[in-house]
Amino acid sequence: NFQKRKWGETLHKLGRDPEAETLLESFTDVGGRIWLAHSLSQVKLALGKIEPALALVNEAVEGAVDHNIIYRSSFLLQRAKVKIWLGQSAVDDIAEGLEHTRNQGLIGEFEKLRVRAADIADHAGAPGSSNSD
Repeated sequence: NFQKRKWGETLHKLGRDPEAETLLESFTDVGGRIWLAHSLSQVKLALGKIEPALALVNEAVEGAVDHNIIYRSSFLLQRAKVKIWLGQSAVDDIAEGLEHTRNQGLIGEFEKLRVRAADIADHAGAPGSSNSD
């Protein structure tokens, strides 16, 4: 199942999201469920299937405890992306994600999202505003 998940992730990186979705939904991975949920969330977001993407990443974040806490920041990054796409506040996820990582790449991604999240908060409720900006 690890190889299948990695192949699905590779298909996603190649922009072959419908194939990635089919592959990732074709098996269960009890031991690696949080990683499968995270990968599938990324694919669903790319396909514009936002509500399923949010449900899947919520599952990943909830499972990132105890010995899996080291993955929590990556999962929070994905949840922040989904929430921003939905026009929801991602401030708490960004702050917590930054607390759980020292990885400079992740820190940079969180900083970019922090700017986008602040922009969404500034424009929330403004006449003519849209969540699809």
